[in-house]
Parts: sequence; C-alpha cells; structure tokens
Amino acid sequence: MLIDKNHWLAPIFSSHDGWTYQLVTTATPPDAFGASFSSLVALWASKRKDGNLPAWRDFDFSEFQDWWGWLTVIDLIAGPDLDGRFRLYGSDLVELLGRELTGKTLRGDVLVSESNEDGYESHDFDFLKDISLKPAIGFATGPVFWRNREYLSITTVRLPLADDGVTVDRILSGVRRFEAP
Repeated sequence: MLIDKNHWLAPIFSSHDGWTYQLVTTATPPDAFGASFSSLVALWASKRKDGNLPAWRDFDFSEFQDWWGWLTVIDLIAGPDLDGRFRLYGSDLVELLGRELTGKTLRGDVLVSESNEDGYESHDFDFLKDISLKPAIGFATGPVFWRNREYLSITTVRLPLADDGVTVDRILSGVRRFEAP
C-alpha cells in the first residue's frame, strides 16, 4: 500500500532490499493510511493541539489497546548523529522478529554490523532523521528478510512526538504484519 501522492512531502523517499519508504505531511488524514493504520493515526492526530505535535505524556496506554504488542517508542538522543533508545518494543514484534529491543540504542545495539545483520542501516537512519526534522509521518513496508522470513512482510507508520509540541524527541510506531505476495 502506498499513501496517495497528494500527501507526499517528496516522491517515494527510498527503496532498499524490497522496502519502500514514504514521508507524508503531518496533516495527512488518518483514512489515507488504510484500515490497518487509520485508528492509530487518528488517535495521534486527536492529541495535536493548535497544530503542534503531541507528546508521549498526552497518551494513556489504554488508548492503544488494539495496538498492544505492535508498538514501538524511540526516545531520540541529541547529538551530531541521530540516535535513539527504544522506550518500548512490543511483545508481538519480539515474537515476530526474534529480538527484544526495549532499552536498546539504535547505534549501539541495533546498527547493522558484521555480527548484527538484522539491524538498522544508513537509509533507516536517514528516514528517522527526516521524520524528526521536517517533521513528517513515515510509512514503510517490506519483507522480514533479515530473519529468513521473506514470506512475511511488515508495514509501519512512524509518528513524531514532541514534548514542546515542535521539536521531535520521540517517534511512536505502529507495525502490522501480513503475508508477502
């Protein structure tokens, strides 16, 4: 699924290893994300005040009941290179992807290396950086190739959060899995 190009900040952001990455405006209506993601985007949008981004504290975890197990929250770490720590990494994601990342950092624990083939690559960092700097909503879909599970694909929507309403300091993500075509 691709988001209608009327909401794009740019044409398809990038495509790597069967993954497609899109950046769309924070004003993109929830229904543009399809039935799988519209409820999460609508909840996020309902917390926006005066055009500002919501903060993580604006949510009550019970509001995410349909998403329990399928959410991540990354606390961004200030510095010259984008980094972050997973505040939350859903239990269903742990089961699907075979790794618990709660409390782990992107660059220290999740970055692709010789000993870690299933981590974040440079284009993943570019994607998160653009989500945080523009700010934008990120939408990505692709196969779970890094766990020899190419028959599975996941789609994720990444929503910027900001304690001050402006400067993105966290990214909330919802993930859905489906059988790859």
